[in-house]
Amino acid sequence: MGGQGCPRSVLCVSLLASLLLSAAPGEPTLPPGADPKQVAQELVQNLRSAVPEGDSVLTGTLKIRARDGATRSVPIECTVRVSEKSWRAGYQTFSSNGAPERLAIVHWPNKPNDYFYGHGTNDPQPVVIAKANVPIGGSDFWLTDLGLDFLHWPQQRIIKTEMRKSRWCNVLESINPKPASGGYGKVISWLDKETGGPILADAFDASGKLLKNFELKSVKKGQLHEISIYNTQTKSTTRLEFDLKPKQEE
Repeated sequence: MGGQGCPRSVLCVSLLASLLLSAAPGEPTLPPGADPKQVAQELVQNLRSAVPEGDSVLTGTLKIRARDGATRSVPIECTVRVSEKSWRAGYQTFSSNGAPERLAIVHWPNKPNDYFYGHGTNDPQPVVIAKANVPIGGSDFWLTDLGLDFLHWPQQRIIKTEMRKSRWCNVLESINPKPASGGYGKVISWLDKETGGPILADAFDASGKLLKNFELKSVKKGQLHEISIYNTQTKSTTRLEFDLKPKQEE
């Protein structure tokens, strides 16, 4: 199986955390003469090609805080299945009225993700990427956020390197040439130079207005514990907190 393994603690959000990619620890700049677009394409290809170590089941909680301060919690479960040519992350949560919500993302190393979604059904149906900006459990996380869809956009380049959260990062600019209505037109992400994984990201709408801030908030015992998304336009925040111990499969 191609690609590199990724720890089970990151699987619940597909690739939204540090993946074990080769990089020079603490390297503050790109190599002399390096092409920022070529370096970017190599980095995103490594991320797209990363494969989980094996099948697993993980649980967590979406903690949502609305503009008016109202809060609620939504449980979420992720089931990962690895095959020879792809891997699938299936998610289950529940809407505010208690109806089950199921989605799945099939990750391919050399082509865009396949998305599936179903509300009130156990049989999620295919969703085209242009309509995959669906909030999960009424949260600020979309299907495309969980799939890191911006890594499949054709326009990628490294715009600079800088220190963020006490880590040297490559700053990746990803441009969507055909953004869907209400979707992202550009994403700026900070990729940890030591691990290759994103630790921060800013997502902009088609007009160039900042839409969301993403941040890897907490790692405990070497495992991802919390990720946060703040929607700058709705003023709502969602924290995705993970159980550190994977759920045992029945």
